Amino acid sequence: MAKKPVQVPLESAKPARKTAPVGKPAPVKPATVKPAALKPATAKPGAAKAEAPAPAAKKPATGKGKKAAPVVVAPPPYVSPFKAGAKVVHTVFGPGSVTAVDGERLVIKFAGGEKTILDSFVKAAKG
Repeated sequence: MAKKPVQVPLESAKPARKTAPVGKPAPVKPATVKPAALKPATAKPGAAKAEAPAPAAKKPATGKGKKAAPVVVAPPPYVSPFKAGAKVVHTVFGPGSVTAVDGERLVIKFAGGEKTILDSFVKAAKG
């Protein structure tokens, strides 16, 4: 015999979760303040003012429990092997002379004009 599928009553299904409409923030409940916190403290006449106890000194860290934050070391700034006035050769533009250096960018004067090229695309001229 074939078994009939079991139907679950709607009351046992979980209700849908209510969310704010897209693009609008969820409503925020205002904070409640207890009335006792708003009343100022009153001292009895003739009573001496009690001084607050000094804060307890913190115990030195024993090194147990918390891990130290990792140390981030910045890499050293890039220094190009070419200096202004160096003679270089480019595979397309041919020989040239470096006129300015900015990190890995070189401004090179070629026969056809001045170009800005990364130093990895040129080689030092022999001689």
